[in-house]
Amino acid sequence: MVNRISLVIKKIMYPVSVVIFFIYLSTVLLPYVDTGKYWFLSIVGLGFTILLLLVFLLLIFWIIMRSRIMWILSLLVILAGARQIKAAIAFHFPTSFNMERSGSTIRVMQWNVHNWNQILFENERLVSENTQPDMMQMISRYDPDVLCIEEFFESNDRKKLRGNIEDLKSLGYQYFYFLHGQLQDDVYYTGISIFSKFPIKESGRAVISKNQTTDPLAYADILINGKTIRFIAIHLQSVRFESTDYQTLSNMKKTKDPNIHGSKTILSKLKAGFQKRYEQAVNVNKMVVKSPYPVIVCGDFNDVPNSGTYFTITKNLQDAFLKKGSFIGRTFRYISPTLRIDYILPDKTFEVKQFQVIHVPYSDHYPLVADLDFKK
Repeated sequence: MVNRISLVIKKIMYPVSVVIFFIYLSTVLLPYVDTGKYWFLSIVGLGFTILLLLVFLLLIFWIIMRSRIMWILSLLVILAGARQIKAAIAFHFPTSFNMERSGSTIRVMQWNVHNWNQILFENERLVSENTQPDMMQMISRYDPDVLCIEEFFESNDRKKLRGNIEDLKSLGYQYFYFLHGQLQDDVYYTGISIFSKFPIKESGRAVISKNQTTDPLAYADILINGKTIRFIAIHLQSVRFESTDYQTLSNMKKTKDPNIHGSKTILSKLKAGFQKRYEQAVNVNKMVVKSPYPVIVCGDFNDVPNSGTYFTITKNLQDAFLKKGSFIGRTFRYISPTLRIDYILPDKTFEVKQFQVIHVPYSDHYPLVADLDFKK
């Protein structure tokens, strides 16, 4: 009787395993294909860590079932995704971040501040959450030398909303470049900013895609301890989810109806985002290659490390998280516990001394901080 049950389970699990293997192996292609063209592969890449877990569980299952062929096959499938595994997981145990640093260390912070929670609407009325002072206090505590900030906000009317540039200047950031769009509602500007405690020799912008619909790329050449470093801050194409889209995703987790209202809209937004980000990633990589100075790229990529976007940008760079971070390193607070979409990427002339994802509830993104130094 036991043998019959075991045989039935095996017959069911053979096709299930093959399907999971096939889906997992499709993510292995992501570093090598144009995901602007083959955008559908990127959707599978979003679930890489879950797929990896499933294949690992299958490996254990087939070992228990004593199916030598299937457990060897499971192991080979896992190993085929080695490059993806190394991009998704930092194999280090968590360590505390040491606030002390040597004189030559450069501390960099990356943060999508979500407009400092100052641009929120309630019944079509502009309101502000009182978390900006806490965010400034946190920056002061970590005391980075350079701040790269996306969705930076600056008020044009201090009577309505608090400004941020003067607050950062008071913390020692006398040098900055704020790349912003048009004045919104006669009240505020938003965009990308780079703030520095060291002099900025040159700064500017770069258009990294046709028909730009997101913040473009900002760069600043900063003179630190006698050496010029080019900081590149980017905010790649968002999927532009609205509150209704997040509600649809929540409903999809609870229902078995594959035709749930709003799913087609979500798919079209994902497709447009994948295509645009790959185009932007190609141009970011070109800028890194052509830089006359050592480069540190910071930004909100709106894409996971198992994506064509990530692999294209990191061709000539290191990932500070992989060097000194731990486990999966989630940086986006919502939707999924596996979304690491914010990065600090120094080029290979730097050594990563330490790194931390700072888990604070002020923005929809967590801030990142890394200590870097030139290799001896």
